[in-house]
Amino acid sequence: MKLKHLYLLLTVLSGIALIYQLALFTQAHDNDMVLLFTQGFASRGAAFLSTDLLAVAIVAAIFIIGEGRRIKMKHLWLPIASIFMLGIGVALPLFLYMREVALKK
Repeated sequence: MKLKHLYLLLTVLSGIALIYQLALFTQAHDNDMVLLFTQGFASRGAAFLSTDLLAVAIVAAIFIIGEGRRIKMKHLWLPIASIFMLGIGVALPLFLYMREVALKK
């Protein structure tokens, strides 16, 4: 399997897993998105993980913009939007897939 195909597969699998978990949460809690973020910091362990994910998301956004501009990639808005709409688990493999495609050109 080529690396770009693995990145694309990881993008899809991560997207499905994240959307599934979000659907379960919103169904159980009547679409209370404030509760989702509140629970993300409800304990020291959850706060540690949430803070770590936030830091990774910020670093990934900077990397995506910098590397994308360096190799003149198009549609950089897509992985950046994915960070905020789905999560870093979708955004990073999506960017890496797009990067592999751009490097082949």
